[in-house]
Parts: sequence; C-alpha cells; structure tokens
Amino acid sequence: MLSPPDVRSWASQRLTNQRRTWIDGGGTWPLTRGLEPPTAADIRAGLDGVTKWTSAWTATRLPPGVRLGRETFLMRGIGSQTMPVRIEFDSPRAVADFTGDVSAWDGVQRRRAALMERWPQLTPASGLGRLYDWLSKATDADVDRLLAVTAWIVANPRSGLYLRQLPVVGIDTKWVEGGQRRAIAMLVGLLRGDVDVSGETEKDFLRLCGLRAPATRVRVMVLDPDLRGVVGNMRDFYAPVVELSAIPWAPRATLFLENVISAHSLPDLESTVAVVGLGRAVSVAAEISWIHCTDTFYWGDIDTDGLEILSLARATFPSIRSVLMDYSTLQRYRSRWVTESQANRQANRARLSPEERALYEALLANDWDGWEEERGVRLEQERLDWFHVEGELRGLSARRTVAGHSFRADGLE
Repeated sequence: MLSPPDVRSWASQRLTNQRRTWIDGGGTWPLTRGLEPPTAADIRAGLDGVTKWTSAWTATRLPPGVRLGRETFLMRGIGSQTMPVRIEFDSPRAVADFTGDVSAWDGVQRRRAALMERWPQLTPASGLGRLYDWLSKATDADVDRLLAVTAWIVANPRSGLYLRQLPVVGIDTKWVEGGQRRAIAMLVGLLRGDVDVSGETEKDFLRLCGLRAPATRVRVMVLDPDLRGVVGNMRDFYAPVVELSAIPWAPRATLFLENVISAHSLPDLESTVAVVGLGRAVSVAAEISWIHCTDTFYWGDIDTDGLEILSLARATFPSIRSVLMDYSTLQRYRSRWVTESQANRQANRARLSPEERALYEALLANDWDGWEEERGVRLEQERLDWFHVEGELRGLSARRTVAGHSFRADGLE
C-alpha cells in the first residue's frame, strides 16, 4: 500500500528525472501510478492499518489536475470495499503542484516563454528544457544578463575579444565564471541549431562564443648560462608557446619532466632547456618550433602513468628518449616504492621501446618478489638520490654525441 508520502516521493523523483523533457512538451499524459491497494488478506490481517491508509488518502489535498481513481471490490467474508487504487496527473504542472515544486515550475515556464518571445526561432522543440536548472535558480537580474550577453554574441559571432572585453553592461568575468558559462553556451548553441552544445569546458565555451582564449603558457627552465643570456638571464619562467617559439636560440637538448620539486634542483647543463609539468598535455610543446631541432628526453615517475605519458610524448616527438625510467633504476630504489593508486592501461605500447614495454607490462602484472600489495608499485621522481640523478643528467651530453642513434617507434636504434 503506497501512502501519500510514498507517492509524493515517487512523483518528486519523476519530476527530477523528467522535468527537462516535460517543460519542452514531452511525456505521456495522464501520468498514472498504482497505489498497490490492500487485498482481502491484508484487510483481515490488519484492518486498522488499512483504515489509516484510506483515511490518509481521504485527507490528502489533491491540487487541480490530480485525482484518485477508486474501485469497489467484493471480498469474501468482508463485503464490498471501495478504496483508492491509482493516482493520475493530467500534466507536469500537476505533478509539480503535488510535490510542492510548482513555484519553480511556473518560474521556469515564464522565463522559457520570455526566451521564445525574444528569439521566435526558439520553439517548444528547440530543447530549452536543458536550461531548466539554471532558469529555476537564476535571479531576474541574471536572466536579463543572459539575454543581453547572448544577443551580443549572436550579433558578433567572431569578435575575437577576450571574455573580459565584452561590451555588455553587467557582464564581467566573475559573473560568467560564477555558474553562467554553461547557460550562455547552451542558449547560443540552441540559437545556432547546435543541440549537442554543452559549454562544459572553457575552451568549448570560448570557441562557441567566438571569443579569444588566453594563450597556452608553458613553464621552462633554462639550464645553460649562455642561453639564459638570450632571455634576460631568466632561468625559470612561464611564457605563451608562440612567444617561446620565437626565442632566437638553438638549444641542442630539451628535457621534459613532471616533478616541479626536482625541476628546481636541476643543475646547469650545456645547451639544454627543461620543459616542466606538462603531463598528458605534452603535445602542447609541438608548437614550440626549436624543440623539434633538439635531442629530446623525458623523465617521469616509474609507474604506469609515467609510461603512458612517455608514449604520448613519442606521438609528438618520435625520437624522445626516457631518462631514469628503466628496470635497473626501479630495482635500485626498491625500498622506496609506494603503491600506485590505479593501474593505467592506456599507454600505446607501439611507441615504447622493447625495454620500456617490458617494464610497463611488469608494472601491470604487479608480480614482484616480496611485494604483497594488491595495487602496483610506483617509484616517484623525487625519491631518487640526487647525486645519482645529477650524474645521469650530466651524461646526457655524452649520449647526444653517439652518432646515428635515435629512437624510432619500432624500438630500433
């Protein structure tokens, strides 16, 4: 037997799940829910409970558009019994009224109607229901701003302005980034007929609105004193990739590494520049032209994530070589292993050398003598002895002078 609170909870859940579809005219009406009325056995076993159940429904206020369906049953030994058997809702508004959400529903309806009045090309089938949550929570001032900024973007689809430069009264970066970005993107997308727009990421939002994205910035550490002279004696700085690419120098080696703490300790190395902390975004560095003219090296953690990033780096820099990411280094620091949170199986094995591939497979297999953890092993960069690290890095110059040896995707030298 479903009580009024049971049905109210059910109706509230249906409203939550379907409100975006219903506001756009979807759904099949009336919406009916059976109340699972008591059987004769139920009545004989607990007449008081059945009486309370029927009384509860009799006392329940049903808003317009909601009604109870009753039926009369002839039960042996009990006689005729008339009781509620179903509840019916004529419309989504009736559901909202029954659950106590009618104010929000009516508010969204009014604001949706205002959007369709402002842009007649928006119809009930346009998908405005996707804005339901935003429309139900926004202030009137927020709605006015949404209309204003959307109108400006539609009129200026390729302005090339930064978000901060939008010439719309009341619009600033904090307002947009404070929860309005997705609403703007979705409304602009609907006006352009793009029903798949989400506007979830900043990049997609800026592209959709024809705005300029802030330049991608990369952190570099200039390890050669002579090269530092070219950039005002700076050793550690961030710069947009376009500006980095325009630096008039010709390093002979580029070292990619992840750990910032280790990067701070890097020694001076002849004709070498370090690129720090790109992780899986290593392809960003492809736009820095001079890197392609250098010997490239990658130093990351010895774990499945580190080897996956190495495989991504090889997609952009096919000849990149790993540093301190081999089996012997892993075994040398066995006492410093920690557990990897989750195995990463996404590395492109074809881009790993035979030795790297074997190490990757061993990490995935997690079958190490004396290691009883369910999760795999991980050797972090900063756990290596620095004298060992520095010696290996200083040996990069020697490795670069071996003629005719460069890594290929097939693992041959």
